[in-house]
Amino acid sequence: GAGNALFPILHEYPSLRCYGVDISKRAVGLVRSRAEFKAYQARCKVWACDVATCSLPRELEPVDIATLIFVLSAIHPTKIPQALQHVRMKMNKDAVLFVRDYGIYDLSQIRFGPGSKLGENLYVRGDGTRTYFFSKEVLGRMLEEAGFAVAEIVYHRKTITNAKKDLQMKRTWIQAKATTA
Repeated sequence: GAGNALFPILHEYPSLRCYGVDISKRAVGLVRSRAEFKAYQARCKVWACDVATCSLPRELEPVDIATLIFVLSAIHPTKIPQALQHVRMKMNKDAVLFVRDYGIYDLSQIRFGPGSKLGENLYVRGDGTRTYFFSKEVLGRMLEEAGFAVAEIVYHRKTITNAKKDLQMKRTWIQAKATTA
């Protein structure tokens, strides 16, 4: 992404080294162009890489903590196990993976028309990108198949109110914590 999680973490933990990976070269370029990147450049490296189809960069050292924030939903469900394995291969023993993504029945899933549905909980957006919506059972199974031990999976539900338009928007995200076995 654009570094919205990366830079606050670097700011909060001055001794931490961080790596960022995104499928989009444009997104990686945006991160590199931000003033914060220049300030943290000694402790931060970023790459463009499709984690679903290729291993993570060789220069990326094994990590103790990894985050996948709205990453897995953009990957075709048949490729998610391979993506998780690629991430796991770059994690130390007893490392922790945190996942946050779209949960089933999120407002954005409900809003998709019937012509957008590609499969069970899989949809195509107007720009051609895909979005997958996870149940706890499916995400848990995928994590376990990739060799992770699931510590916790929960739905995070929130109703967002737009008072001006008198709208209530029900959002559902899924959060998981898993460890390398």
